Amino acid sequence: MLSFKDAVRKRPGMYFGDIDHNAVNHVIYELVANVVDLFLAGRATTLKVDVSECEIIVIDDGPGFPFPVEDSAHNLVERYLTHHHDKPTADDHAPHIHVLGGGLGLAAVNAVSEKLTIESSNGAWRWRQVFGKGDVLAPLESFRYDGPSGSSIKFTLDPSVFHNRLPDFFQLRKAMFELAHLYSGLIVEFDGERYVSKQGLMELAYLMWSGPKWAFNPKMFRFKGQTEDVGFEVAAIGDGGSPPCYKSWVNGCETEEHGAHVNGLRQALNYAGWAPDIALISIVMHDPKFAGPVKSRFCNRRVKSLIAEALADPLKMFKSKSEDN
Repeated sequence: MLSFKDAVRKRPGMYFGDIDHNAVNHVIYELVANVVDLFLAGRATTLKVDVSECEIIVIDDGPGFPFPVEDSAHNLVERYLTHHHDKPTADDHAPHIHVLGGGLGLAAVNAVSEKLTIESSNGAWRWRQVFGKGDVLAPLESFRYDGPSGSSIKFTLDPSVFHNRLPDFFQLRKAMFELAHLYSGLIVEFDGERYVSKQGLMELAYLMWSGPKWAFNPKMFRFKGQTEDVGFEVAAIGDGGSPPCYKSWVNGCETEEHGAHVNGLRQALNYAGWAPDIALISIVMHDPKFAGPVKSRFCNRRVKSLIAEALADPLKMFKSKSEDN
């Protein structure tokens, strides 16, 4: 029976899809999603991605990888990089998001990398360890350190697996730009550009809106809500009279066929008597069972009711005020 490492290396298409530019992006998204998880947990503020023909680097200012401080302690990072887990996340953290699907984990990224170097710090210690082709290539280096925490993952994909494919730069840029708007406040740096959005989905909705950009103060609505296990953001713009164009996400995955979250938003809009041109909704489920990639349609009756009830009064008040103005 093939090990996970050998299975990924022999049949990479089963894990990353067709081995083309999008598959390279998929590998990058696996690392990017982990940084967004840290941001949602309040443990990181910045994601930086640098791409060249030679290597790819993903950097964050989070708390650092859980490398051992004592030489005799178990190295969890080695396990994360060399063993596949059958849980949504290796350390059971939640919430967990995805970027354009994904969800394979660090072991899969290591399996298809010719060389993968992690440099990480918790503010008191700094570590460096080299992996590649699914294995540990060098022992852990550690030393005392007095400086900021954070991590850097620098890797080169194995040409025997990816045949020297390069990332789809424009699709990658689009994904990074969208991330900054799905998670307002997250600082995303990509190829020398810096994206950060204070208004989140509202700014994205405005960019998607086909109404006259010169229009003075078009109708714009934004709302963020949070319960114990569900966080959500809604944005809507315009008043053209046609049925709204909806776009939706669950834990970072676009739900092209929408589902319960959009049905809840639609119900609240109908109750308020408003048909915006564009309506966006993104929800983050904290329940670990939603840590895997959500399919194209989201089914959850409780979320439909939660969204409809949370938006009913704010939308009604917004509609009333906009009519008064």
